Order: sequence, then C-alpha cells, then structure tokens
Amino acid sequence: MKYLLIAALMLPVSANAAPANAAPTDAAPANAAPTDAQIDTCAKISKGSRSIVLDRYNGVTMPAAYLASKGDILTIQIVKAIYSLPRKIGDKYQKVQIDEFESKLFAHCIQSAEKM
Repeated sequence: MKYLLIAALMLPVSANAAPANAAPTDAAPANAAPTDAQIDTCAKISKGSRSIVLDRYNGVTMPAAYLASKGDILTIQIVKAIYSLPRKIGDKYQKVQIDEFESKLFAHCIQSAEKM
C-alpha cells in the first residue's frame, strides 16, 4: 500500500489512486465528499492519537513512543506531531490541547480524503 503525506499525517492511498498532482477528472472530482469508510478511518485515527498525547503527559518519552510504534508510519507521524508541540501544564490546559490535537488531526485526515 502506498502512503501520501498530508501535513504531519500519513493516510493510506489505494494502489489505483491518481497521483496528488494529477488533474481532476469527471470520475474523481476535486474535493469530493469523503466516504463513510474514510470518515470512520479518520475518526479512529484521531481518537487513537488521544492515547499518545496522554502518554506524553504521563511521562512517556519520545524515544519510548517511537519504540512503541513498532515502525508503523502513521503512528510515527502522529508521535512527531505531538512531541513537536509545547506541553501544557495543568489539567484544564492539557484537556484543551488533547481535544484540539484530535480535532486538527481529524480535519487534516478529512481534507486529505476529500482530495483522493
């Protein structure tokens, strides 16, 4: 399976998908609405990111997070994105950061799906 890098997110692309720089065609209009399956995948990815953010707040180091990813490219991209953000102090701010990261990741995923 091929992967297409969108922002700090890796999304699976089917083997028969058009290249990212290909002109839109009648069969695949630009910015088509994502399918239910794509929305479900994006929701699972964004919800899964919460556990990585929580691990970071619970003291898991970036090297440990990389090792835990077991080489999964998507997880590594999420780890990179999370550990590049400044860590917030206080439960209230941490919850806001976790919610914002999950929402932004979902938005990036949906935007990518719309381009496929």
